[in-house]
Amino acid sequence: MLHPLFIPLFMAVFIFKLNVYPFTFYTDKALYIVTALTFVFNIITPVFFISILKKAGFITSLLLENRKDRILPLFVFAMLLYLNAMISRKWELPPLWEVTVLLTAMLTIMTIAISFITKISLHLTGWGGLTGLLIVLISYYQADYLIPFTVVLLLSGVSAWSRALLNAHKAGELIAGFVLGCLTIAGGLIFVISLNRA
Repeated sequence: MLHPLFIPLFMAVFIFKLNVYPFTFYTDKALYIVTALTFVFNIITPVFFISILKKAGFITSLLLENRKDRILPLFVFAMLLYLNAMISRKWELPPLWEVTVLLTAMLTIMTIAISFITKISLHLTGWGGLTGLLIVLISYYQADYLIPFTVVLLLSGVSAWSRALLNAHKAGELIAGFVLGCLTIAGGLIFVISLNRA
């Protein structure tokens, strides 16, 4: 569950479980719909696509350890996130969810660009993004998420420790991933919220 593919699911749960206006108008049915949508588009489909690429010889590892192996799968993941956001808009789900998904797509595109230069940690980028979301939900929506926030920070640490233990990344790549994810999601949401409140 520490894999970055699961991060959009966690984001959906945190957003749709907000017990503040306007989220109180959305029932658990909306969460089930978004969870199913996210599970299909952002977990099942990417895993299937990566498996096909591996069998076809386009990538060397299912774990995307090589920088060049990441580019096509990440691009597809970003497009699937965009599709998720567009469907969410059509179904008139909370704009905060749509913006968060679009920012996650943008963050994914940023990791593609960075992958041409260095091997930033995708795991920590995802956990950083989730941390950024929680910071915004706590600060702007007064969400009672201090315990989940603490858990997410601990899991981020566990993820960083495991990646370092496996020699998958250097410390700088782990830190850079977390900071990039946190600043992109938190900064983007704060910007959009500020525009809407102006």
